[in-house]
Amino acid sequence: MQLSSGVERIVFIAIFSIFFFHISSCLFVFFAEFEEGAMQVFESWKYQEPYVYYGAFELYITAIYYVVTTMSTVGYGDISGGTTLERIFCIILMLAGVIAFNLISGALGALITNYDSSQAALQEKLLFLNNLRTRYDITNELYFQIKKSLQYDHSRNMTGLDMFINELPANLRLEISAEIHRDKFSEMEWFRKIGNGNFRAWVASKLRPRFSTENNYIY
Repeated sequence: MQLSSGVERIVFIAIFSIFFFHISSCLFVFFAEFEEGAMQVFESWKYQEPYVYYGAFELYITAIYYVVTTMSTVGYGDISGGTTLERIFCIILMLAGVIAFNLISGALGALITNYDSSQAALQEKLLFLNNLRTRYDITNELYFQIKKSLQYDHSRNMTGLDMFINELPANLRLEISAEIHRDKFSEMEWFRKIGNGNFRAWVASKLRPRFSTENNYIY
C-alpha cells in the first residue's frame, strides 16, 4: 500500500510523539527513584499524596499525564518537580514542549493546506466535467468513466512524484525515469528491443497509469 507524503509525515509525527512521551515518562519516574536516600527525596512528586501509594503502572500513567500536559503547553500544575534534578528535567521538558508544539502545529497546518489545495484542484476538474455533461449531454457511462479516471489520476499524484520529476532538468528527468521504470524495461519485450537508453528513458517518463473499466478497448 502506497501512502502519500502527507500521511507518512503524520504517521511519523504520531510514532515519534508516542516514543518521546514514553521515554520522558520513564525518566520522570526514574529521577524520583534516583534520589532515594537523599535529603530532597520527600520533596519529590512521587512521595506526595496520593502518588506515594501508587503502584508502578499508576506511576507510569501519572508520569505520562504530566508529560502530555507539559508538552502540549496546558500545564495544570497539579504535578510538579520537587527536587533539583526533577526541576531541571521539567525545564528541559517545557522548552522542548514549546518547540515541538510549534513545529507540529506548523507541519499539520501545512499538510491541511496542501490537502485542501489538492482537493480543490480535483473538484475544479469534476465541476468542469459536470458542465460538459450538461452542455453536450454526455452519456452516463462515459461520464462515470471520466470521473473515475480523474479520481484515479488524482490519487496517484498525491505523492507529488510527477511534480518533482517535472521540476528537474531534462537530463536528470531521463535518468530518474530510467531508474523508476527499470522493472518495466526488463519485463516488457518492446523496451528490451530499444537500444537507445535515452529514448527508452524518455518514453518511460511519458508513461502514466490510466483507469479502465472492464470490457473497454485500450488504444
